[in-house]
Amino acid sequence: MLEPIHQDEDHEEPTVRPGQLDEFVGQQQVKDALSIAIQSAQLR
Repeated sequence: MLEPIHQDEDHEEPTVRPGQLDEFVGQQQVKDALSIAIQSAQLR
């Protein structure tokens, strides 16, 4: 039997996308609108 060998490709690459609204740069009006929409959806 062969044992798995971890390659460099096996490692997860860091994401460049923001994970939270406060990590977005600029577009404050869009962030505010999204925040309101997300909050109201969570209350449903």
